[in-house]
Amino acid sequence: MNAPKIVMYGEPGCPDVYIAQWIMKLSNIDYHYINIQEDQSAAAEVRDHNDGREKVPTIQFPDGSILTEPSVHQLHQKLSPLGYNIGLLAWLIGAWRWLLFCGFAVWLLLDMLSNF
Repeated sequence: MNAPKIVMYGEPGCPDVYIAQWIMKLSNIDYHYINIQEDQSAAAEVRDHNDGREKVPTIQFPDGSILTEPSVHQLHQKLSPLGYNIGLLAWLIGAWRWLLFCGFAVWLLLDMLSNF
């Protein structure tokens, strides 16, 4: 008997879905992807879990718990007890907004300091 998989509900073109997929793939996590634009029953299930909204990614875990639009930190907190490890590259991909902000802040600070 196969162990239940993690199920990720998403739709094409959503950057957060691509990031979650990259994190899962780079961390060697076996999951099943369902495109809610092609599967209306899956879309209804996503709406049921998200107050009538089709928020993606919505990720369902084998224990029945669900994360909607999770951050890298939330994924790490959920996956670690299940025996999965999010590697550094996966974390960096998931934290791109934070890294972009920090890079901009450092650039701005260096630019200000160079004017003194």
